[in-house]
Amino acid sequence: MKSSLNQIKHFKKTKIFVMGDMGELGERSLDHHLSVFKLAKDIGVKYLLYMGKYKNEAKSVFG
Repeated sequence: MKSSLNQIKHFKKTKIFVMGDMGELGERSLDHHLSVFKLAKDIGVKYLLYMGKYKNEAKSVFG
């Protein structure tokens, strides 16, 4: 997921990121999701479309 985000950070056009839960992450799932939300914001993603159990956290981190 982070590798994909690091590729789109070089795009000049509007960045849109569509994401769902990464259910395979286990106990540290929340931490990993939070770091992806933060990275998306940091690289200039304009729109994050997220569907999953961390929707409130996505809104809190990403805006």
